[in-house]
Amino acid sequence: MYNDAPMLGKAITFTPNLENLEEATLTMQGAPLDISAIIEGLVPAADASTEVGLPTTGVFPGNVTFTLPIKISVDNSFSGKSETEHCTFSYSGKITESTLKLAISDVKLKNAALAGLTLNVPYANEDFTLDPLHFVWESDTEVELFPGYGIPISSIVGIALRVPTIPTDQVDEEGNPVSVSVTDMLPTALKSITFGIDGNITAVYVDIENGATEPTTSPLNIAQYIVNDDNSIQVFLNPAAIIYHSMANAPENRSRAVDMGEMIAQLMGIAMPLLTDGVPVQVSQNAEDNSMDIYLGTEFLVPILKCASPLFEDEDFINMLLEEMAKDPTFGSMAPMMGGALRTMPQIIDNTTKIELGIHFLKAE
Repeated sequence: MYNDAPMLGKAITFTPNLENLEEATLTMQGAPLDISAIIEGLVPAADASTEVGLPTTGVFPGNVTFTLPIKISVDNSFSGKSETEHCTFSYSGKITESTLKLAISDVKLKNAALAGLTLNVPYANEDFTLDPLHFVWESDTEVELFPGYGIPISSIVGIALRVPTIPTDQVDEEGNPVSVSVTDMLPTALKSITFGIDGNITAVYVDIENGATEPTTSPLNIAQYIVNDDNSIQVFLNPAAIIYHSMANAPENRSRAVDMGEMIAQLMGIAMPLLTDGVPVQVSQNAEDNSMDIYLGTEFLVPILKCASPLFEDEDFINMLLEEMAKDPTFGSMAPMMGGALRTMPQIIDNTTKIELGIHFLKAE
């Protein structure tokens, strides 16, 4: 238990002191994440390992492994207070021949600059001077829509994010299905996030995909954080908890247009240190409008884009995208001009000088 909430995906090793059985150590770390089932669904069977265990982050935010010395009472219980580099905490528990119960409580970050802060996701206004998305993409290569005429990639993506392409279960006055844009969908689904003193990040959201209409609060111990400095935080995701709470009802879809083996291998190389060391997230505050932007920066996003770059050299993949675009009644008129844009993506990615993707929040009063 971590601050009265179950914590999944962790491993605790109990090591007694054989010279003094009143003493022992608890080594706390993340349990390896078995992704063999995911790999088998994306790459050929011959290339899929029978068991792929990825390392994950530890119990406390900012610590991959933490060793706690304990004193054991005559009834095999233990309790006390301790601290890590980033937080202080209390603990209690009990040991039997086959079980270990461990409750970590009163966890408090040493750097509590964001503790208690709640950020709301705003809806965009008509002229997009208020926009829930934080998006920047600068590249020395432009998208050539017609010979001799190019526009920045940021303009293309910006339009795509604001075109209503996401279907809903609603209909207009004439009975036609209503679609919404990514910009409109974001504040409909995600209402707010809150930074806890214990290092937890919780979200208030609406589970639209499963038909929910009322907001709910995410469980604890899915995402943790520490403050690096005024401009950045480190976010630590608990993949076991995310899978348990969010992916159990996800539909299976193993179809693909291209062989994903090499891409998965590259993405795993990027993901492995992030699972243990956390995701670097940029923070930008604006005192004038009481807003805060939280986003992934260039150093994080460019390697991921380069992993995806080969997709845009595959004609089957491009044709699949164009076919899907053409089906959309709103976006379909743009489909004929998007082929050149998609085929230019490898050069755009190679010449990217700045890219940022995140959310523009307003601080709750």
